[in-house]
Amino acid sequence: MVRLIEDVADFAKTRTELFGGKINALFATYGVSSRLAHFYIQDGALLIATVGTDFVLEHLGGEFDAEETVAFLTEINAGTGLCEPAVMLALEPYCKPKRLYNHLMVYTANNPEINVNLHEFTVNSGLEKVFDILENDFAVNREPWLSDVTSRVEKGITTTFLYENHATVTALFENETSVFLTQVATETAYRGKGYASKMLNNVCEFYRRKRKRVLLICRDERLTFYQKNGFEKIGQAVNIYRFT
Repeated sequence: MVRLIEDVADFAKTRTELFGGKINALFATYGVSSRLAHFYIQDGALLIATVGTDFVLEHLGGEFDAEETVAFLTEINAGTGLCEPAVMLALEPYCKPKRLYNHLMVYTANNPEINVNLHEFTVNSGLEKVFDILENDFAVNREPWLSDVTSRVEKGITTTFLYENHATVTALFENETSVFLTQVATETAYRGKGYASKMLNNVCEFYRRKRKRVLLICRDERLTFYQKNGFEKIGQAVNIYRFT
């Protein structure tokens, strides 16, 4: 049975770096009393986080009722989601959402020769410029994005990096062992000039030297770029683009 988590003490301990880390970051941002975000658990085996129509699923171990999960997500008009391939495989007999299997990558390079210099970056400010760079590549709406990211930054959950005012990357969440990067983009007029590579080298080395595993998700067309910049594939993540 899917039930709403209403008490902080009732929040299940998540286990995976990516899916659990993202849910933990959402929980830290919104808590259990938000009108926008809600957290559910199904029989102690599946954790469901929703923010508006977006959702994240994390399998905590054991069996979960996939048919009930699909019925629940349909009832709440779930839209865009993220889960691991095994969860998607369990859901598939009961639904056929529009989805894409993307690459889960980890930074494995060791570049001690890089002189990490964050003085070249604007950190956690200049969010209007960050949005201007992102809007050409990502389906983001200005006011909701600015409101959400500003809230995360103020709570110390998210860190935005703006490199020389022409490229950007966001550390969506950071915990004791890992950090998850997202929304890597370069201003259109400055692409092909090495901005994204230099930005990633500095940011990834910054976190590696803090002994954090650096994770990100990429599509097929970006796989070679990330491999050239020190990332290796360690698995897959399923991005669901239209559940209902």
